[in-house]
Amino acid sequence: MQLKSLLIAAAFLCHAVNFYAQQTNCPMTSAPEIAVPADTELCVGQMFTATNAVDATGLPNTEYVITDSNQQAGDGGPLILGADADGVFSPTDFGLIAGDAFCVTAVAFDLEQVQGALDGILTGTAAPFGTCCTLVDFVIPQFCINLAAMGITSGSDIEDLNELFLLVDQFSAATTTFSAQSFIDQLNLLNTTAAALPATCGTDALPLCYAINLTTQACFSVTGTGTLTPTAGPDSEICEGESVTLTATGGTSYLWSNGENTAEITVSPSSPTTYSVTVADVCASGTDEVSVNVLSSPTPSITIGSNGTLSASPIDQSYQWYLNGAPISGATDQTHTPAETGDYSVEVTNADGCSAISEPISYMVVGVNHIDGVEYFEVFPNPFNDFIDIELKNGNSETFYVKIVDIRGEILQEQEIYSTGSYTTRLNVADLPKGMYLVQISNDKGQIVKKITK
Repeated sequence: MQLKSLLIAAAFLCHAVNFYAQQTNCPMTSAPEIAVPADTELCVGQMFTATNAVDATGLPNTEYVITDSNQQAGDGGPLILGADADGVFSPTDFGLIAGDAFCVTAVAFDLEQVQGALDGILTGTAAPFGTCCTLVDFVIPQFCINLAAMGITSGSDIEDLNELFLLVDQFSAATTTFSAQSFIDQLNLLNTTAAALPATCGTDALPLCYAINLTTQACFSVTGTGTLTPTAGPDSEICEGESVTLTATGGTSYLWSNGENTAEITVSPSSPTTYSVTVADVCASGTDEVSVNVLSSPTPSITIGSNGTLSASPIDQSYQWYLNGAPISGATDQTHTPAETGDYSVEVTNADGCSAISEPISYMVVGVNHIDGVEYFEVFPNPFNDFIDIELKNGNSETFYVKIVDIRGEILQEQEIYSTGSYTTRLNVADLPKGMYLVQISNDKGQIVKKITK
């Protein structure tokens, strides 16, 4: 009973710890101090890498303790969630979600010393109890059995600070949850209690040395979800020559496959194209794609018939005729007979709803067809091939102007003639392509126009 009384008494000899803690009777040591970053927000899945503003001295191992600012341990302090050996982790590694807050504290210790002390307890002997485990179990029932159930059967099974937490937890008979302060208290109690064991239980490895500064912590709030759902918008169809606006959502920055970096871009592909966009925010990034199908547009053109009628191509489409850029009411057939001089064009729309407007053509419609004093004006043959003959009869001697123009009003040939009452001439028109032409004779008294066809 004397040993039991000694152990129980020792349990109340906890080493006093306030803000800076290190075990007495250890080599000269100093606690590490973690560097506090300027940005104290972390996304759920964002990685954090701890660095030290001050490195530990006298102790070979430094790890990082993570405490939950919103959960209390048994002593009312922030709950220890675990430790990370290299200080590289994300909030999700410790079950933290958006809205949580946590702190990181650097702690230095001697892992080999911990392993040696535990080996002494697990393998040592203590007369008259037999093994050191039996002696420890006298105060902490099933201490060694519970460690074995966790896979700890030798000192080498303690490889990091998380497994040291398990050892201290079993020492406290798993009756409390730890804050950083209560862990230190329990570690001090373990040191004090174990020191009462005989030297054959490895007490020559004690005390377990550590150093921690609880006033130097890096504390963070957890934001974001760590994931996002990027969208590049719905697929679309456009006609050749058209453009479409693509709008991405889901983040704060955007990078499209064509190099543009705004949420909204306008594109005009000439063939079906798939665009991808990388969407990101401070917490995550993702990629989505959108396809733009390009429908064929018609290529309209206008031909002039021998009778002066305008015909649009391609056929079997929808049509709208224009005069001088304005739509002609009711002119929606494939053909159109102009009623006045001007520039004519046609808009053709295909079955896909794609449309295009032809190049305009000039068309001349004959108005006044009379010259005072002219009794007869004729052009033949009609239709013609290589030559046309012009005959004119007039009552006075006067000058006339003869022009050959196409239906667009372009002058192809012209000459001045003087008639003393009658006039006949032959014109070479072999170079004119097939089509309809106008032969015009005029002076200051009027004009007469004849339509001829080749």
